[in-house]
Amino acid sequence: MLIAALALTVAGFAALVIAVATGQIAFAWICIIAGVLGVVLLFVDWVRTILKRRSLDIDTRHPGNGDGGHGPDGGGAPVRPWPDR
Repeated sequence: MLIAALALTVAGFAALVIAVATGQIAFAWICIIAGVLGVVLLFVDWVRTILKRRSLDIDTRHPGNGDGGHGPDGGGAPVRPWPDR
């Protein structure tokens, strides 16, 4: 989505340059529409990122993988996040 927002930014800037050079109002409106669509895309991407981070936080706090905190091999030793020294 960020690439689409960047493409809309470039298209909007090109429309702005054409609008200023030719004096046609249609290109100015294209510039405004491209800018609004780019902001909407950035907002949607921002919201999706926040929701993804929240879901990852919930998954890391409550893994719920059913192994009781033990390793993937089914052994009795819990998985340690760092090695013993």
